[in-house]
Amino acid sequence: MRGVFWTPWLLLACEPEVKTPVTDTDEVVVTEQDLDGDGYLEGDDCDDSDNSIYPGAVETCDGLDNNCDGDIDEGVTSIFYTDEDEDGFGDPNNSIEACDALEGTVPNGNDCDDSNANVYPSAEEVCDEVDNDCNGEIDEDIPNEWFVDNDGDGYGDVSQIEYSCNPGPGYASQTGDCDDNNAAVFPNAEEICDGVDNDCNGQTDEGLLNSYFVDADLDGFGDETVVEACELTEGLTTQGGDCDDAASQINPDSVEMCSDNIDNNCDGMVDDPSAFNATAWYLDNDGDGVGESSQSQIACDAPTGFVSTFGDCDDNNIAIYPNAPELCDGQTNDCSASTLPSNEIDNDGDGYVECTIDVNGWLGSSNVIGGDDCDDNNADHHALLTWYFDNDGDGYGISNAAFTVCIPPPSGYVLLDGDCNDSNDALYPNAVELCDGQINDCGTSTLPSNEVDDDGDGYVDCSIDAGGWDGTSLVIGGDDCDDADANHHDILNWRFDSDGDGFGDPNTSFSICVPPPNGYVLDATDCDDTNGDSYPNATEICDGQLNDCTASFTPLDEVDD
Repeated sequence: MRGVFWTPWLLLACEPEVKTPVTDTDEVVVTEQDLDGDGYLEGDDCDDSDNSIYPGAVETCDGLDNNCDGDIDEGVTSIFYTDEDEDGFGDPNNSIEACDALEGTVPNGNDCDDSNANVYPSAEEVCDEVDNDCNGEIDEDIPNEWFVDNDGDGYGDVSQIEYSCNPGPGYASQTGDCDDNNAAVFPNAEEICDGVDNDCNGQTDEGLLNSYFVDADLDGFGDETVVEACELTEGLTTQGGDCDDAASQINPDSVEMCSDNIDNNCDGMVDDPSAFNATAWYLDNDGDGVGESSQSQIACDAPTGFVSTFGDCDDNNIAIYPNAPELCDGQTNDCSASTLPSNEIDNDGDGYVECTIDVNGWLGSSNVIGGDDCDDNNADHHALLTWYFDNDGDGYGISNAAFTVCIPPPSGYVLLDGDCNDSNDALYPNAVELCDGQINDCGTSTLPSNEVDDDGDGYVDCSIDAGGWDGTSLVIGGDDCDDADANHHDILNWRFDSDGDGFGDPNTSFSICVPPPNGYVLDATDCDDTNGDSYPNATEICDGQLNDCTASFTPLDEVDD
């Protein structure tokens, strides 16, 4: 083989050699070139257009004769095996040599059944009477104890066992499922907050529950009832303090309102001064409805002795306040006025003024004693009054004997009328009812029941008036102890008369309204109630003893001198 040897400077400066014809008389000289610059002239290079191909080059797997020895890819190809079932393992009996794996081939060829994708080395051995893992054994190490797996979660019910190589669908080789009807429940499952023991460890929602307050009224605040739950749902809240969880308008965020008798904001106080619509109240010492502006309180309802209006110029006088009606009381009632009205001035000095005196009397000028002066320029005239003649002097007159004058009338006239009997001083309006057999009060029309002799025994219930009866002659006495029975009328003190002489023993007595049985008398002067011959004023008989209880010694003729 011929070679061309280049010096460095030639490599930098040379250009491809051109075959130039030389004229000679006898021959032509041809010069060869190295077209691909790989160091070999075209006569020695088997492909002078590719600088990776030349004699002695390293053979690579590229479908070319890299070293120009006449062979292609010798010694650098690989063996690939056909993988019909595409399980990653090839058929050892069907192979090809190639630089790279062609489609449908793999570099290993130890598949024992290239028509079954479930059969290859290291495949899981299953119960199918096939050597799945290509180890020469069939169905080895397959568990034969299976558990019913209703929910298909890979764990069965320990109480339902099937002994078989392959029991078919619905079975699992692992047991411990605590709920075989829920695919989300099995041993080692992820515990989720759903009220279920997902991982079958005997605990429910462990580590996942949160504490919340029950919020029955959905106002965002709960009462003191705490529950454990997975998440914050309707009816639960993270905030407590609700004092009425049945009313959504009552909670710590609510505004306290007056006059509803409710603790709206749950601060423990009802209608307290902090309420939104609380008002100012003013001390009213005199109870005239107007208070002092200098003494006030903020509250929902009026504190005792406080009112909503202020501006009283005299809070110790109930008749004096702003715009008060002018009373005939000797003082300026209206706080806005400064002068006493003229009709409250006693011009004639008779102790009376022109206006009508207030029922509470004068509160101011002590020298003014009366009102309604009918002539305030004459001290002798003051009251224009209607007077009634009072014939019986009981303080009440009769209407048909009246006259109105400015000066006091003569004696015998009074200012009150309505006497129903002006000849009887015990009969007049509102008179005290006496036990006298007549209606004393002119305002009534019925004789009091205690003055009526119901049983007709001549006695009534009440005690007879000292003046006696002056009307009903049938009634002769009072203090009837039983006005429903004519046989009972007086409570008397009865004495036992053991000797039947009509005189009782003073040491034995009892008081009763009903007459006692025989053997009792009203007399209590018997000196010896064991001897019927001894009693007051008894006839002395010769018996050697004192018969007359009123005597002080035994008769001489009965004494043995």
